[in-house]
Amino acid sequence: MSSPSTAHDNSRVGSRTLPLGVPKPLEAVGFWSAVALPFLYVPLFVAGLPSADAQVAFAALVLAHAVTLFLGHGYEA
Repeated sequence: MSSPSTAHDNSRVGSRTLPLGVPKPLEAVGFWSAVALPFLYVPLFVAGLPSADAQVAFAALVLAHAVTLFLGHGYEA
């Protein structure tokens, strides 16, 4: 017989936080930001990336989106 072990369950630690110590409110902000950020891609694609500033803005947006995806991946609405 096997019994579920909670000693090694790293999916949640303490009161609703990730193993990395991300608090639940930050996890929620990360999730909803990851949902909203793709709408900011549209103006950049419509205008194109003609200047170095636009290219840097696009790279920053992609990086921010990756971070929010990581922070919010465990969010349970």
